[in-house]
Amino acid sequence: VMPCCIIPVAVSVVNNINETRNSMKVVMYSSQLRMSLAEMILLIYQTVFHNTNVTRMISLKERWELSYGDRRPLPNGWESDSKALLLSIEENRYLIRMVNQLTPNLAHSGYFIDPLDILYTPSVPFSTYYSHNYNIVGIYSLEHIFTFFMGVAVKGADTDDPIAFLDDFIFWSAIKNIKEILPHLEVFAKYVNDGIIKLTDKGKKDVLITVLVAIV
Repeated sequence: VMPCCIIPVAVSVVNNINETRNSMKVVMYSSQLRMSLAEMILLIYQTVFHNTNVTRMISLKERWELSYGDRRPLPNGWESDSKALLLSIEENRYLIRMVNQLTPNLAHSGYFIDPLDILYTPSVPFSTYYSHNYNIVGIYSLEHIFTFFMGVAVKGADTDDPIAFLDDFIFWSAIKNIKEILPHLEVFAKYVNDGIIKLTDKGKKDVLITVLVAIV
């Protein structure tokens, strides 16, 4: 009986391990993305204000040197604010790409409907500002919002006229929305984690059923 059980049990366990591993990677990348997006928005603010050359916003390099002097080396890319922002953009692109690559693989299990919905279907409120006192709230997917943030970041790093960019309300829409968007990324990670728990429970049942069928 035992040899008959081993093959189907092994197949069931391996399939479950692969799905669980992929879903755990999604949780890891989405958690990193939550922190990395917040950092990128701060760098947009820092870069645009510093590059105007008319505000009192000192550079990242100056901030580091005032805080640490020669005691700690300057972080990679902090030679200029624009370069630091571009490196942050690349990091966020990578994390978004990894989430997009891994998440669809979870669809067939049926346990990750909620995270797929919040990632790809309009379900997250986002305020588009037309002045500091007037905005319109729309409902978008996280994927759409990620794309918007990345576009604003690229413009902030490359703009030839940072003063004019400060008057562009796509800049302020990014700055004012990040606080509201980060909790939705946390919810996305929670939904994936809930799917992992359900998938693991299913895996245990599948192994038991496979053994019983093989025995019978």
